Amino acid sequence: TLALTNRGSASTSDLVALAREVRDGVRSRFGVTLVPEPVWVGASI
Repeated sequence: TLALTNRGSASTSDLVALAREVRDGVRSRFGVTLVPEPVWVGASI
């Protein structure tokens, strides 16, 4: 699973962009698809 915590002033779009980048990089490098945790509310990656 992929869990991110916003401990600063990042926006939802900042977190979504980071989650996509991490998810896609892990899939590309290792062939593993990460799923978001917890469930996103009002956003999707």
